[in-house]
Amino acid sequence: MTLPTLPESKDHNLRLPDGRRLAYAIYGAPVGMPVLYFHGAPGSRRSVFPDMAAAAAQRGVRLIVPERPGYGLSDLSVGRSVDDWTADVKVLTDALGVDRFSLIGFSMGSLYALACAHALPAQVERVAIVGGLAPLSVAGVDAGRPAEMRALYDLARDDPRALPDAMAPLAGSAAGLIDTMAALGSDVDRELLAARRPEFEADFAETLRGGAEGVAGDVVLAANDWTFPLEEILAEVDLWVGTEDCNTPPAMSRHLASVLPRCRLFDLPGEGHYCLYTRWQEILGRLMA
Repeated sequence: MTLPTLPESKDHNLRLPDGRRLAYAIYGAPVGMPVLYFHGAPGSRRSVFPDMAAAAAQRGVRLIVPERPGYGLSDLSVGRSVDDWTADVKVLTDALGVDRFSLIGFSMGSLYALACAHALPAQVERVAIVGGLAPLSVAGVDAGRPAEMRALYDLARDDPRALPDAMAPLAGSAAGLIDTMAALGSDVDRELLAARRPEFEADFAETLRGGAEGVAGDVVLAANDWTFPLEEILAEVDLWVGTEDCNTPPAMSRHLASVLPRCRLFDLPGEGHYCLYTRWQEILGRLMA
């Protein structure tokens, strides 16, 4: 398949009140419906591939992709909280003059999308969660995860200071990180990672620009108790999950569906964790509805 060629999105930087740099990229329509995309772990401002940017432009979507602390060009924030991210997003949207927006949270980004929907109800219109996480305190939601992944999250909960060292081997190269993700994924995910390997390598290289501490910080926050009640989120939420997803198993999305007041669950038979990349048009279409 020949992918469309678009001018590369320019990198943007915002200086936050505490002096940190928040990096982000903007894709799609220069003036259009604002949608913030929260990347996974691994992921970065480069997680939006050319065909995805083209689809956003065609639909009139202004796609804003901020990098969380420690990813890509965003400064690390030691000891950060999920609430810190919602505050960063408020500063970013205020700086961009964005009063209301929708959200896409992919994988690890789902934690932060749901947190923003809770913290910023007057601004968040709709939410799309793809391969969503659920609180690990809920029994059974991680039963389908590989043992290696469960062990990493156990370490994040029990000894978070040891996590960066445990994850250091992942920071060796983007190629090695892709191989690790493929080894932990389903057959359908391995096929998708192989088919789009150059794009994922570029994305994961940005993930690791400053090491793996940004990813480690995310894992710690996801592994411990979530600090906001899901049942208080009033925005409409679409939950997209592949039945072959073993990174964030379907039980996680089904738990979210059981507690979110206004949501719709889309089960995708035979698809995996990276269904974001095959269902992008439909995800945008639902947000625009």
